[in-house]
Amino acid sequence: MRIGIIGAGKVGTSFGLFLKDRGETITGYVSRTYDSACEAAALTGSKAFQDPLELIRNSELIFLTVVDDQIEPLAAVLASKLAENIPRPDPGDQRHPIFVHMSGAHSILALEPLAAAGFETASLHPLQSVSEIEQARNAFGDTLFTVEMMLGGGFEGWLATIGISFVRIEAENKALYHVGAVFASNFVVTVLDAAIQLFEQVGFSEEEARRGLMPLVYGSVDNVARSGAEKALTGPVARGDVATVAKHLEALEALEALEDLDSGALPEAAALYKSLSGATLSLAMRYKLTKDPGAAAELKALLAKEDAKHER
Repeated sequence: MRIGIIGAGKVGTSFGLFLKDRGETITGYVSRTYDSACEAAALTGSKAFQDPLELIRNSELIFLTVVDDQIEPLAAVLASKLAENIPRPDPGDQRHPIFVHMSGAHSILALEPLAAAGFETASLHPLQSVSEIEQARNAFGDTLFTVEMMLGGGFEGWLATIGISFVRIEAENKALYHVGAVFASNFVVTVLDAAIQLFEQVGFSEEEARRGLMPLVYGSVDNVARSGAEKALTGPVARGDVATVAKHLEALEALEALEDLDSGALPEAAALYKSLSGATLSLAMRYKLTKDPGAAAELKALLAKEDAKHER
């Protein structure tokens, strides 16, 4: 298919490069600024367009890779303009091109104005963090995608030829799905930032902290991939080590009491530790602590005591 992309940011550019690597024809880009469209077009060997209607007329498949809150208003604007410029087909037939957005948070319903105008619509979201164009370009081939689409439509046929792995998802489940992705990606970065800052407090440089922590992170992720979360869990909560958890909380509270503590994630480190310890305890009680209910009860009481102390 001839593919047009509206939105020349990191997602649109990296996905365009990935599709080009797969032998697809990239028609070109339209973006908020013409310069960014030119940059993406140069990388993909395609063309920068100033008029989205011209890109649409020359494409069979359009990906909308704009920021999430622009998808629905953009769909409404495009539907209005296309109604005036592309004849509506006979009843039962659909207009071309196919429109697909790539948001994880919004469902296919964000494209309802285009669907109501007779166009086939879909959503395709990569379970991949896109912070660098080349990294994402190379990672998409091993990435699992989620998709909302019309059964038996043209997009389903295209997916079968492109060779990517995907799971179907229903519109009503999209928000909860995206929450799961946020936990696995964004919140991991937040937790690592807190860990790095704690290491810096005891004398590590930021580079030393990152280098030292990464084997722990990769090992934990690898263990989850191989054995699942219940068996992969380690650490003081999983062992029922009440004394160590209490010592951790004391150290964090002492750190928070320092008047010269730099602003950042550390002022919330104790609260974050308690919240994550509570969630970790629930996980440990499903497997690691099933044979030690006494330790589980002590940990629960310790965390509850700490919460009550901070509420006073």
